Amino acid sequence: ETSNLFRVNVGHSFYPAEKIQLCTDYHMLWANQNTIGGTAAANGMSWSQGGKFRGHLFTGLVNYNITKQLRSYFLFEYFVPGNYYAESSRDAAYVSKVNVEYTFN
Repeated sequence: ETSNLFRVNVGHSFYPAEKIQLCTDYHMLWANQNTIGGTAAANGMSWSQGGKFRGHLFTGLVNYNITKQLRSYFLFEYFVPGNYYAESSRDAAYVSKVNVEYTFN
């Protein structure tokens, strides 16, 4: 599989308590090439003429094993766009997700 994306990643995880795991990651994202430079999509998204730096991505994850069969997690991501995107399309983005899983044995 190939894509127009590559990254450098640094992460750290640890257990502050027996059933809780905290994970943090930082990603620097680049494009191999800017083949769509200067174009705009119908939703208003547009790309720069020649920038290849896609941006910074910060992620945080909290895993909590409530019981042997019940697990939950909270995920938070923060993206800061780089010069791959046009000035008008460089708003920061936030995503968060809460999940609860039950495993049947």
